[in-house]
Formats: sequence, C-alpha cells, structure tokens
Amino acid sequence: MQLAFIPSPLLSHPSALAAPKARPSCSLPPSSTFRMTAAETSPDRRAFLLAGLASAVLAALPRSALADGAVSPATRQRARGVYGPRVLAYSGLIDQLSETAASGNLQRVAAMTADPSKLSKRERAALELEEGFGAFYEDKRAFSLLRNAVRGERTKEVEMDRVVDRFFTAVNDIHTAAEKGDADKVQRLAKDLSLYLRGVQTVADLTPSGLENVPGVASMSDYDWKRWRKIPEIASKKLAPGSQ
Repeated sequence: MQLAFIPSPLLSHPSALAAPKARPSCSLPPSSTFRMTAAETSPDRRAFLLAGLASAVLAALPRSALADGAVSPATRQRARGVYGPRVLAYSGLIDQLSETAASGNLQRVAAMTADPSKLSKRERAALELEEGFGAFYEDKRAFSLLRNAVRGERTKEVEMDRVVDRFFTAVNDIHTAAEKGDADKVQRLAKDLSLYLRGVQTVADLTPSGLENVPGVASMSDYDWKRWRKIPEIASKKLAPGSQ
C-alpha cells in the first residue's frame, strides 16, 4: 500500500524554503572597554562602601558620644591648661590698672582699657603712645577659647558667657570714666574687674597651682600641649618706676 504525498500549504510557502536568518550575536565588549568602565565606576563603589562603613561605626557609638555639644575630657583639660594661665594673667593687669588709677594717671588708664578696634583715628593717636595701650584687649581671645573648658555643660556655658561679658563691659566702663576724669568710678570698677575675673576662674575651675597638675596628652608626645604652652608674663610685669 502506497501512501500519497499531500503537499502542505505551509511548506509550499516561499518563506518556508528560505534559509533561516542568522540571529544577531550577543558578544561582550572588548576587555579594554570593560576595564575602562570598571575604572570609571570604581570611585562610586568605594564611596558607597565607605558610606556603609561610616554608618556602621556611628551605629556602634554610644548615644552620649553623638549628643549635641559632647566633648572629651581631654579637650576640657587642654583648654584649662593652655588658656587658663593667659586668663589668670589678667589679675596682674588689674593690679597695674588699680595702681595707675591711684596715682591719678587717668590718661594711661584710658589707654590700657581702650579697644583699638573701636577707636577713631583721632582717639587712637591720642592714646597709642601711652604704655600699655590696648592691654586688656590684647589677649581677649583667650577668654573665648577658655570656653572649651566647660563645653557640653550648658549651665556653665551660659554662666561663662555672662561673666566674660560683664568683665569686658566693666573694662569699657572704666575707659569711659577715665576719659571723663572720674577717678573714683575708675577705682570702684577696677574692684569689680577682680570679682568678674574670679567668676571666670570659678566657672572654668581654674586655680594657679592646679593648672600645673592638669594632665597633658602624653609625656613625650609632640601633640602634648604642655610642651609648647607659653605662660604669659603679664601677671609679673610692672610699670617702670616713675612711669605712673
């Protein structure tokens, strides 16, 4: 029995007899191109990894270390040790001011308590030749830097700002009184200066003898502030004999 071949309509279509079309090949870019792309994106990858590492470190820190205003004990000790002596040296300057006021030399008192940054050219010309011109403002920055000794302790920060502001307000009032020739007010305000300075000492926990016991970073470290600290000589400096 012979089977008859029945042509299929699909096979008779011309497209069925055509050779299959080659598919577009999916090849990788040349190795040099791949390396360049990796080089270009590697910084982003490193940044991503570093960001993840930083997040992990921060997550491991105690909450107290992340609190606003948190500061290490070493920072407070360094502030006391470096800037404390510079602030305490003002006690000698106040003594000089009182002696000068007692001698009646109000011109020199005005010069010592003058703020050079606020004087006019005429006022500066009249005072800058006097001994001790601008002495109370020469190291004013030490008071601001001493604030680090109480940083993180909100109550003490506020009190420090208050007593320092009163101290320099009194200095300015002495300058005004000296220019007006009011010797009694000058001497009275000079006593107030001593009180305000003691207030700074109390808030910052400063004592002349205690500063030598403030620990440094390390006894032989180049970063130990005790190795390069300079003790000011204002406290021991006296006016030349007869200059008052």
